[in-house]
Amino acid sequence: MTCGANNTGIGGGFASPNYPGNYYPSLACEWFVENLRGNRIFVTFFGIQTQDLKDFVTVRDGFDADSPVLNQYSGTLAEFNVTTSGSKLRITFTSDDAVEDIGFSLTWKAID
Repeated sequence: MTCGANNTGIGGGFASPNYPGNYYPSLACEWFVENLRGNRIFVTFFGIQTQDLKDFVTVRDGFDADSPVLNQYSGTLAEFNVTTSGSKLRITFTSDDAVEDIGFSLTWKAID
């Protein structure tokens, strides 16, 4: 399954495939977010629900695969926020071929 997207502008949102239904097995999704104002990006995750230690949401501070990891999430988390140091953000979501869950939903916005 193809998933992920490029997001540019001053705000927006997206979710894991099939959210709020269960996501699909064996996913490897990538979303790229660019703040066109050139400032930082403020992300609000409205919770994460994945198979603990098997399915992961990884947030990177930049577009590159080797950009610094701000954090990697797995399992069940309540609503939380993440802020980048620059104007680009990369979010990856990977799932194995076993248990699926609802995944995640988020919004993002440009901040000074």
